[in-house]
Amino acid sequence: AASVKFYRLAEPTKQWSEVMAALVFFRVVNMGSLTLLGLAFWAVEMPTGPGRWIGLVLIAMTLLLLCVHLALSSKQVAGFGKRVLQTRWFAHHDRSVLAVDFPAHGWSDGPALDSIGAMADWTARLIEAAGLKQAALVGHSMGALVALDCAARHGDRVRALGLCGVASEMPVHPEMLESAKANTAKVQELMTFWGMGNALHKGGMVSPGLWLRAESLAVLSAAKPGVIHSDLAACNAYKDALARAPDVKCPTVLVLGDGDLMTPAAKAKPLASAIAGSKTVVIANSGHFMMVERPDETLEALKAYV
Repeated sequence: AASVKFYRLAEPTKQWSEVMAALVFFRVVNMGSLTLLGLAFWAVEMPTGPGRWIGLVLIAMTLLLLCVHLALSSKQVAGFGKRVLQTRWFAHHDRSVLAVDFPAHGWSDGPALDSIGAMADWTARLIEAAGLKQAALVGHSMGALVALDCAARHGDRVRALGLCGVASEMPVHPEMLESAKANTAKVQELMTFWGMGNALHKGGMVSPGLWLRAESLAVLSAAKPGVIHSDLAACNAYKDALARAPDVKCPTVLVLGDGDLMTPAAKAKPLASAIAGSKTVVIANSGHFMMVERPDETLEALKAYV
């Protein structure tokens, strides 16, 4: 637990930098046009005529847009933080929140853990190391399997569960495993394409300025060599979810996306049936990344349980 560090926002990727450069280019063209138009009014009209004042207004608008767009550009980068909506809400509503990276992920040191069971044991040790008697666990995708396994085998440490983007099994396509093992970009592209809901491929992101595809690629490209393969292999090998589910005794909610291609909502039904008293919430127009795709709906689904 000593090697754990708090979650770090993704650094902008090359693709994101290119997008920002393109935005700046078009903003400069826009401002240049206003400036030329203002100067034209200034030159055509007499210095005391109305053109003078129109020109001054247009030039003033140019300066205003410069300030606004540069501020919005930095906001767009900071907009990656929208993912922490749920974390921030709970932190401001009488919960103490730990958002951590597993070993070898993000800013955390140490070798990657190669199985769901090992990650679940590590999570239980983390709760103990933090000086807590119990904790509510919210996990997404692989993290959901880890939270489930931890609650089943370390029930005295877990008071509630939030399982986002979860399924009874999470098989991984052989091509993805091969790409991850070879550390090529193909696995990152496939995970991003399949992870996003259909609606997000067409636009309509609820967080202004946030480009989910670029953000996902940024997070994945920052992974240390071998870590993506280790995680995917762990998900692919884990077949114990249904066997562990009856041992979960704490309040549990499953948060699913109706357009999730990686962990389809239908694949979670056996798991939900096996966890006594669990509730399932299916979020409309959401893929696998519901915390970012539909942050408000995800928060509402979690509030009553964790």
